[in-house]
Amino acid sequence: DMFDYVALGHLHSYQSVREHMVYSGTLLKYSVDEISQHKYWVLLDVKDTVCWHTEAFVPLHDLVELKGSYEQLTRRSTYASLDPADYYSIVLTDEYDVVNAQAKLQTIYPKILKLTYANRKTEAKEAGTSVKRIEQTDPLDLINAFYKSQNGKDLSAVQKQYLIDEWEEIQ
Repeated sequence: DMFDYVALGHLHSYQSVREHMVYSGTLLKYSVDEISQHKYWVLLDVKDTVCWHTEAFVPLHDLVELKGSYEQLTRRSTYASLDPADYYSIVLTDEYDVVNAQAKLQTIYPKILKLTYANRKTEAKEAGTSVKRIEQTDPLDLINAFYKSQNGKDLSAVQKQYLIDEWEEIQ
């Protein structure tokens, strides 16, 4: 109450805490979590009294999310109207990992902040990772599932036996 205006920092989104106390937020979106966030500027007039005005704006280079297969996102018709100077969050829907996807896509979209996959593999992974389910699963089955997700095949009998022997040794 002793101040006419208090400018606070660090938080990325505009927030009015009290009548004369605000976080102005950042001018750019620095994280994919901010993709739908609106940005604001605060104009102060400090002549006789402190007056301030807030207005929303769209940054010169926004954060854009693109979702599709590698083939779709590399078609000229997809990216021709997009600004290569914008920042991008890309979600690939291909069922298999594209080799060097980020490096290849950066020739079209130079400012990729995040690259993820959304497909049956990732959906199954997300659906099956509850703590309770993991705690109830045999450790060898968990290791085998991880190995299979990375290599496309189950552990061999020799690998399984090695893990069993190691497990017994530490028990």
